[in-house]
Amino acid sequence: MQFISYGGVNEYGRSCFLIEISGRRILVDCGISKSAKTVRERYPNFSEADVQRIDAVFITHSHEDHTLALPYAVSLGLNAPVFASAETIAQTRAYFQLWEKTAALEGLPIPYHKEAEEQIDFRPIDMAAAGEWKPLFDEIEYIAGANGHAPGSLWYLFYDRASEESVFFSGDYTMSSAVFPFDWPPATSVDFAVLDGANGVCRSKQADCIADVLSQLDEHVPHNGVLFHVPLAGKSQDWLYLLLSFCKQRDLRMEAEPFLMQELEKLMHEDLFKSGIFRDFSKFLNVQAGIMESGETEPKITLLTDFTLLNGAVRAQGKEAMLTTGPVSPVLKRYVEEENMPLTKLPYHVHPTLTESTALYRHLQPTSFICTHAPKETTEQLEAALRRAAFSSL
Repeated sequence: MQFISYGGVNEYGRSCFLIEISGRRILVDCGISKSAKTVRERYPNFSEADVQRIDAVFITHSHEDHTLALPYAVSLGLNAPVFASAETIAQTRAYFQLWEKTAALEGLPIPYHKEAEEQIDFRPIDMAAAGEWKPLFDEIEYIAGANGHAPGSLWYLFYDRASEESVFFSGDYTMSSAVFPFDWPPATSVDFAVLDGANGVCRSKQADCIADVLSQLDEHVPHNGVLFHVPLAGKSQDWLYLLLSFCKQRDLRMEAEPFLMQELEKLMHEDLFKSGIFRDFSKFLNVQAGIMESGETEPKITLLTDFTLLNGAVRAQGKEAMLTTGPVSPVLKRYVEEENMPLTKLPYHVHPTLTESTALYRHLQPTSFICTHAPKETTEQLEAALRRAAFSSL
């Protein structure tokens, strides 16, 4: 077995990992680093020869740091199927559009032609069949499960029958999402695990994070209202659900930008959410449609994404503050500076806390492992904490 990182180890962004087992080369994720200064630092560090030898690609979820280098890989000669959930595939295409607009605004070069996006050989994984072993090659099979990070986001476990070796990729994950489930992998010791380490040894509780955000809303909403910035997938669905209850208790009106509503409508599959969430979202979609048609009073909370900011369609109308649970994108930063609007950034966990990292580590019992998606110091702290946890559990 051989593991290669083309990005994402000791850094935040451009997650791109290759595992070679029984002569087969499997790439997991293919993202960019949006904060990088050069093309070389922004895209995965693979060559044409590397890409052309890949046999299969698996995408854990749609976010830019896991998907936006796919067209670049195709331009270098990638000719392999790209497996992901149908939801991830649809969201990835939306993120391609968003990145094109962002790059144009920031003057960033894109090292491929747009046609490369259409040449990606996407193969949808049925979320309803998650948890079932599936054949990949004659000697290799895999199983996938929901990891709680975003709509349709998955972890993957690969097993090579010839060598009896197993490799686990967590992708970005959380067990604390308000709306998305986390499926536990099979309870078997794995040979190698690639684990999300973005939160490091963070011990804060999700309930406290939510309380802090709602406290900020209580401070600003009674006045002129709040703009609430969210990513297209993941936190946006979590906060849409959490704010439904918040607004109902206070008899407030909330709205989500049209593009965000369109994406939510595409996600309306009961298997995608925790129990009861689908029903509540369906009610909100119906109510929202009626409000938009009637032109009722101005909402106190407006959820919006970079898509709205880039298209100049923000309905600020006197709102006094911008709130986000991160990350602060270049588009968001530019908007609040131009509008001279105060920006408040508060934490909300879409990556594992130390408690969750320890629980998954003990469940998998990996012979060896590596943590990703974080700077070197954060990575080393988490890896040391997990080794101590493994020792204490013996």
